[in-house]
Amino acid sequence: MRLLYTIALTLVSVTLFAQYAFESKKAEKLYYKLDDAYLDYDYETILDNEAIAKETFLTKEDTVAANIYSYLAEAYDYELSDYQKALDFYQLELNLRKKIEPTSDVKDLLYNMATLQTELGYYTEAEQFLITIQEADAEEFGKESAEYFDSSRALIELYLQTEQVNKGLSEAESIRKEVAKKSVEEGVSYKWIGDAYAIEGSFKKAEKNILRGLSVFEENGLETTIEYVSTLNSLGVIYMDKGKLPEAEEIFQQAIDLVNRMQGENDDVIAGLQNNLAIVYFNLGDYERATALQRNILEEDKDYYGEDSFTYGLSLLNLGLTLLYDGQYTESEKLHLEAMQVFETSAGKESIDYGRVQNNLSLLNARRGRIDEAIDYGQKAIKTYEATLGEDHPETAFPYFNLANAHLGYEEVDKAKPLANRAYEIRKKALGDQHPYFARSANQLAIVNWKEGNNEEALKFYQETFDNYFNQINTFFPVLTEEEKATFYYTNLRPAFEQYVSFIEETSREDKDLLGEIYNYQLALKGLIMYATSKVRESILASGDENLISMFEEWISQKEQLAKLFSATDIEIGVRNKKIDSLTEASNVLEEQLSKSSQAFGENFANKSVTWEDIRNSLAPGEAAVEMVRYRDFSTDSSGVFTDEVYYAAMIVRHDTEDHPEMVILRNGAQMEQKFLANYRNAIKYKISENYSYRLFWQPIARRLEGINKIYFAPDGVYNQISIYTLQNPGTKDYLLNEIDLALVTNTKDLLEESQPFEDGGRSVFFGYPQYSMGSTLSDDGSAKDRGVRGARGSRGKTSKEELSRGIPRGVRGNLVRYMQSFNGLGMLPGTKKEVELIDSLYAVNDRNRDTYFLNEALEGTVKSVNNPNILHIATHGFFLEQDHDAQSDDAYVQNPLLRSGLILAGANNFIQTGTIVSESDGNDGILTAFEAMNMNLDKTDVVVLSACETGLGEIKNGEGVYGLQRAFQIAGADAIIMSMWTVDDDATQELMTTFYREWLSHGDKQLAFNTAQKKLREKYKKPYYWGAFVMIGE
Repeated sequence: MRLLYTIALTLVSVTLFAQYAFESKKAEKLYYKLDDAYLDYDYETILDNEAIAKETFLTKEDTVAANIYSYLAEAYDYELSDYQKALDFYQLELNLRKKIEPTSDVKDLLYNMATLQTELGYYTEAEQFLITIQEADAEEFGKESAEYFDSSRALIELYLQTEQVNKGLSEAESIRKEVAKKSVEEGVSYKWIGDAYAIEGSFKKAEKNILRGLSVFEENGLETTIEYVSTLNSLGVIYMDKGKLPEAEEIFQQAIDLVNRMQGENDDVIAGLQNNLAIVYFNLGDYERATALQRNILEEDKDYYGEDSFTYGLSLLNLGLTLLYDGQYTESEKLHLEAMQVFETSAGKESIDYGRVQNNLSLLNARRGRIDEAIDYGQKAIKTYEATLGEDHPETAFPYFNLANAHLGYEEVDKAKPLANRAYEIRKKALGDQHPYFARSANQLAIVNWKEGNNEEALKFYQETFDNYFNQINTFFPVLTEEEKATFYYTNLRPAFEQYVSFIEETSREDKDLLGEIYNYQLALKGLIMYATSKVRESILASGDENLISMFEEWISQKEQLAKLFSATDIEIGVRNKKIDSLTEASNVLEEQLSKSSQAFGENFANKSVTWEDIRNSLAPGEAAVEMVRYRDFSTDSSGVFTDEVYYAAMIVRHDTEDHPEMVILRNGAQMEQKFLANYRNAIKYKISENYSYRLFWQPIARRLEGINKIYFAPDGVYNQISIYTLQNPGTKDYLLNEIDLALVTNTKDLLEESQPFEDGGRSVFFGYPQYSMGSTLSDDGSAKDRGVRGARGSRGKTSKEELSRGIPRGVRGNLVRYMQSFNGLGMLPGTKKEVELIDSLYAVNDRNRDTYFLNEALEGTVKSVNNPNILHIATHGFFLEQDHDAQSDDAYVQNPLLRSGLILAGANNFIQTGTIVSESDGNDGILTAFEAMNMNLDKTDVVVLSACETGLGEIKNGEGVYGLQRAFQIAGADAIIMSMWTVDDDATQELMTTFYREWLSHGDKQLAFNTAQKKLREKYKKPYYWGAFVMIGE
């Protein structure tokens, strides 16, 4: 990868006094020939005349000899890249100049030597030279001078390159105090501080300082400097490292646009930025734009470095890898073979980059189904890796791991197993059992042993896989970005869990203890990515307690450092484990202190391990808990694949369960999610009586619930998309609503949470009938004409609140536009106005405190600003745009799923259709995402009502978006959520809601009030279309 540096260029001044007397005219002519070549960068001429120059000039100790040493050093450096030879010549020059000119200024020479020493890994020597230069500049020019700043820059960049974080921070802080305020130098000093924290892994501190640096540039008109571009690049790299890829893309593109408008030669800077942007596109899975940039870089490297250069080989390798992932195997293979030739010439067959080409070709051929070629390249890659890096180097595990998969593709388990074992052993020895790569090897061996029929060993390796994953979760998961959490969950944790359930169901159902483990894992994993980190941060910052704030920031920093250490491969395992242990101990101490000092912290981050036994112990006689588990069927064919089949497991715990939960398998999950869900919805919509849905979705579960009179039901997948109360028992002809007391929960571990008592007299807040097209006039049909001002919210927020207020991603907005095309924007919902007016009047009659917002006042910012209302009622459209995690590859980018579901409020049409943000006062786009909802202040809220929030607007497959929105409001603190599953008759909705509120206000039991309201409505409207649209989640 290219790195973007801001380097102070230093020219060596080579002088020759006019009175110098050469021994002959021939010698004089030779000298000036070499001098002219040096000035013209004609290093070939210098090297061609090396022997005669040495014979003619280096027998003396004078200025001419010193100059010749300098010419030869630079020629070996730039022409031959022979850094050691160049350094040797510079050393001879330095020795000679000190002897003949003891008081001469050799700072430029020392700088050149330090640069070469850095290239060669002589960091201590380079540091000493740079310190000497810095001290000389301080004495000669002063610490506020440009010269001192430039020499300090070189020293700090050495510290950053060698990851000497403390020295780098110390120097950067010192410089920041010396430089002028509101200057380029101040901005750069903040950048250095941020870079140092990023190297340490303290990304919040890094981002904070880099944003400070950018503010210095932006507030003082310094955005057209290359230093500003370099600071933008640092921010982009942080976002890229933290998985915030859309933000990184925006930053890198902004930097490229700036450089393109600058005068002067900035090709290296452009190339570095383009390379970083290409990496972003690659990680986003946008291979078309990645390859476009990489092709451009390849051509530039070809022109600048030549087709035989090592740099050109790296560009071939990068482009070839992107094409491999894009499925363009023919061109990818061609580029890899070309790169192989380049590396053979420039670095030799026993170079690691040559081995990487072989490893990639093994992967490429495996994907093409050419297993023989894959195995051949894999075997060659192993030999190259072992020869260049060593047999026990962590990177050597990769070709072993890949070759094992290639043999599995041939069903050659006997050949695959020793290779998988070797990868596992290397990673355990070199990285330890806490490293993410160890989990991959443990998972691979679980599949190999399952395939082999060695179930006991497979279980052991699955246990090691989950031990590793849960250790990562408990250690640093809360401080990851939403994208990092989602990527970890969808590409590592969930697939392993689905494998495990398939394994247990196929091989070990008689081992009842394992059924309890499935239940426990589901309790831990469900809703895992939903941590209200930003809400906790805001709560702590609002406390004004400097000690508490400092502790929290240090805790975040320690967790971020742990996350980096867990995935590091370049630190010796003993050193790495000591650092992990030390940081873990320190963070645990802080965690205890923070939990005592901050209720918000304790509630969100305290480790709470819950088991199925805890759930059982919370149940009263006659009660049961049902935890649904959606999982894809996993087959051990080839190296292990998920089939197209989807299964559902109902994990049942009764009050009298003794040894293990019961498991009921429903095997036609794919049909349930498609054909049968469509049938259910059509029957509801067209008011057709049917009982097949009961037989399909509920009857197999009901058989295990005899003697139970109350069920706590935690849906998963398709069960999030049906109103369970509306299933009709074919035997009794009655609905579940009347047959059993059924309470919905998002996770059965919620039974252990204490429900907050109903507080009469608190304030309630109602939102309805939002004006989706603000700045417009309504026509008779409720459509609107936009008159908004163009302008979209940027991605960079300087405070936690600004970060929470970032707009929805471009892709999500595009999906919303697509779904709205058929009706020219979101239509107004007049029924919601009447609904909210009726509830408002009911509260007025009962003299209850409330605030009500309609039309242009029903703003996203107003919703987010509510503070612990008794009731939050929002009557508006909802959206649910799900990614198909079943279909995506293991390495695909996972967008923050909490940005893909939410509520539509005033002004949303303006933003969705045109990018217009009408509410300029708070910069909100009118779309309240689940991520934003999760961080609201609802800790004392009894119920959130989401009315008219139909699931029809968006891509619904397995109900994750619906679940996410429900869970988000619970994470925010709400006791219960009432949500509509389809748009229903306005009169029925109004009647249900007014009855619910009247009942609840009279006795304070919201679950009873909701059930009563549904049953009363059913007396009037017999069809579930009317009375079954709403569900209550929580109690």
